[in-house]
This record gives sequence, C-alpha cells and structure tokens, in this order.
Amino acid sequence: DRYGHDVGDRVLQQVARVVQDTLRRQDEIVRWGGEEFLVCLPLTPMADALVVAEKLRAAMQRLSDPEPLTVSIGVAEVGALEHLTQAVTRADQALLSAKSGGRNQVCLAG
Repeated sequence: DRYGHDVGDRVLQQVARVVQDTLRRQDEIVRWGGEEFLVCLPLTPMADALVVAEKLRAAMQRLSDPEPLTVSIGVAEVGALEHLTQAVTRADQALLSAKSGGRNQVCLAG
C-alpha cells in the first residue's frame, strides 16, 4: 500500500521468479489469501522441506526493490491419517509463530 500498485506488481513478479528458480517442477504454489501463499512439496521429507523453506526465505530477503523483502514461513508435514486441511491449519499456526517470533524466519509446525 505504501508504494502503490505498480511497485506491488513488480515485487510480485520478482517473488514469482524466486519461486520458479527455487521450486521443482512437481511442487505447487497457490495464493492462499492476501500476502499468503501455500507451497506443496509432494513426497518431500520434512528435513528437505525445511531446507527449501529456508532457501525461499533467504532468496526473498535478497530482493530489495524498493526495500528488503522479508518472509515468514510455517512448515507442516501431512500425517498418514491426517486430512490436508489439518496440515494446512498447522502450517498456518507455525506461520503465526514465525510472525510473532520476530518475522523473517521459518517455523516448524508442532
């Protein structure tokens, strides 16, 4: 809002390039709402998902037009007997923990 729609569009384009450069072909990203995105990494162990999340966070931080961009990321793994919506809820709770813990970090869902 502070910089206007043109700058916002440019930042979204930069974010899209970072995501495209970081994720694999089988990974999916969708806009979850507002400034939140959901990334699905199929058949990816939690340790590897955390590495991807940290790569995304670090790459986003290197964007600096018009100012450094920071992201907070919540990571959750879908359990064997768990519905996807439950895992998304846990990831969202981890995201809130990342935000309340100072932002610009990756938090693992409990």
